[in-house]
Amino acid sequence: LWGMRDIRLVGISHTFLGISKKDFLHRKLYGRMNSLIALTEIHKKNLLDNLPVNPGAMEIIPNAVDLKKFNPEKRNEEFRRLYVKGNELLIGVVSRLDLQKGVREVVLVGDYLKQWKIPFTIILVGTETAGESGAKATLEREIRERGLSEDVLLIGHRSDIDTVIASLDVLLMPSPFETFGRVLIEAMASGVAIVASGGGGVPNIVNDAQNGLLVPPLAAEGMAKAIARYHADPEMRRRPFVCASASYGGSVMTWSTLLSAMPRMTSRQSPWCIVQPLPVSMVTASPSQAR
Repeated sequence: LWGMRDIRLVGISHTFLGISKKDFLHRKLYGRMNSLIALTEIHKKNLLDNLPVNPGAMEIIPNAVDLKKFNPEKRNEEFRRLYVKGNELLIGVVSRLDLQKGVREVVLVGDYLKQWKIPFTIILVGTETAGESGAKATLEREIRERGLSEDVLLIGHRSDIDTVIASLDVLLMPSPFETFGRVLIEAMASGVAIVASGGGGVPNIVNDAQNGLLVPPLAAEGMAKAIARYHADPEMRRRPFVCASASYGGSVMTWSTLLSAMPRMTSRQSPWCIVQPLPVSMVTASPSQAR
């Protein structure tokens, strides 16, 4: 597309960068780009630190959530009865079974909760990373050794993830570093309380003690204490959905509103900043955190 200046190039980044790419070649490549989209403010800063991009050419557009698919009405008591029989908290982790995702710490969370006599069941939803085996066996061994075989369950892949999330009492995201963490906004849209590791871009999504609880990365005891807070205060478990739906007057960034904004983003006649005043927003963060 060199020499075709009538065609505007818009880039979208979904990951953090760990190395600088400000050499001559990347300066030429990114010099041709008209706009670059980041997912959060933290993500934007990371890209500006590592890419030769003009700050004025960057925009923050969060991931969207389909509110027809993810909503509290998907809560299913029949699904819950598969894993909880009484007043236990049903805690869910939706993740690949990859030790770098913090799933090993989930077993320790279960150990703490059992020591504190908090009734619970943890379900880990997902399978191992394709081509990488060993994580599931490691988790199964540690679950067995800690006497948690009836408390921490690996339930594998589920195609009805919307029902699974809505049926939880607490969504736990243990991954120490995520650029965004789409499961967080899916849980918020489903009216489910959140405990999340505060690494990567997550602090731009979860406002601690307002629409979820943040803990330091890989802090198993901290995750367990956050879950214990929800157990002690059932009303607090409702707060994430209330905060999320009330932010920005109840408007949310859905796929339809995001797609309707795309023609304006790429228009030659409209500056990139036209996205800023559009009446769309996230289902995730507080007004002080999101643009």
